[in-house]
Parts: sequence; structure tokens; C-alpha cells
Amino acid sequence: MAMAMENDKTLCDICNEEKLTYLCEGCSKKFCSMDLTEHHQMLTNELRQMDIDY
Repeated sequence: MAMAMENDKTLCDICNEEKLTYLCEGCSKKFCSMDLTEHHQMLTNELRQMDIDY
């Protein structure tokens, strides 16, 4: 799952502020650098939980 392709300033899908955003190719949402880090951590936690469950 590739993430973080740099774009022009657009609205972050989490904080709704116009910033330099990065596209998550997995969910097709745009995130500022702060929210991208949180999104990545959330996905990492979900994958770890799936690994534990199966």
C-alpha cells in the first residue's frame, strides 16, 4: 500500500485546512503531514490487529 504522493495545497480530509497534502493511495483521501502520520498509525494498528486475530 503506497502512500504520500505530494500535491499542491488542498484541503486535508481530517482537519479541513488548506495545506500541502499527501494522497493515500489505499483510501484515496488527502492528508496534511500531521494527519497523514496519524492515518498511517491507525492503518498499522488495524493490520497488527488482523494479524493477531488470524
